[in-house]
Amino acid sequence: MMKSYFEYSERERSEFTTEQIKAMLAVVLMEKGVPTPVKPALLAIPEMPPLATKEYFGVRKGSYSDPEFVFDTMQQALAMLALSPRQSGYDYNIGSELKYAEPFSDASVITMTLRDKEQVKSLAPILKEIARIKRLNSDAEREYGKALALVEKAESELLKDWHDMQEKSRRMHEVAAQFLEYLKLCDGNALQAGTFLRMTWAKTDRPDDVVETCNWFDVAMDSNYIAGSLDEPVPVQENDAVVA
Repeated sequence: MMKSYFEYSERERSEFTTEQIKAMLAVVLMEKGVPTPVKPALLAIPEMPPLATKEYFGVRKGSYSDPEFVFDTMQQALAMLALSPRQSGYDYNIGSELKYAEPFSDASVITMTLRDKEQVKSLAPILKEIARIKRLNSDAEREYGKALALVEKAESELLKDWHDMQEKSRRMHEVAAQFLEYLKLCDGNALQAGTFLRMTWAKTDRPDDVVETCNWFDVAMDSNYIAGSLDEPVPVQENDAVVA
């Protein structure tokens, strides 16, 4: 079976192509038990039958709640408010068993359109079927969304690591290139070049990059190996090497 993504070394992961990453994602999803999302075939919704409507005037408390009372005319609604109605209330911290009367405050009248109750009842079978199909479609889309989210999460985690490894590869090659430059200045003396390299990187915010570069190339920083990785061969004195 194909190796799992994180079974490869950091350097190997940095060298993956986009196509290889796509193949790796399929393995990751398989390991996590995440199925391939299949876009649902939504059911056709029957056409809503025409329903008669009528304008009413509702009295509601607050700006977002549904009206608690509905009247045929604006005058009736305003007349109710003119009576200064009260409502039952209680303090949440004391308990609902100790209710008291309080003003029906922050009330307003809004215009609203409602259906005819008898017509709705007579069309109940088709209206219930429409509602049922809408629920099924909504459930299917919600499950599809969950499946997509699982795939996107796995993909995001994999891509983040891949991009992190590519950035780390850039840093490691930056250290290696600096080593090659120092190697030339030190007439091929890798031990001396390595000493200057560590001194230089100790002054940066990435002092551990020298050691990590050795680990990245999986050897002590032998100039021939590093040079070969950069296609820039440089002669080196025998037995000279940088020991991180």
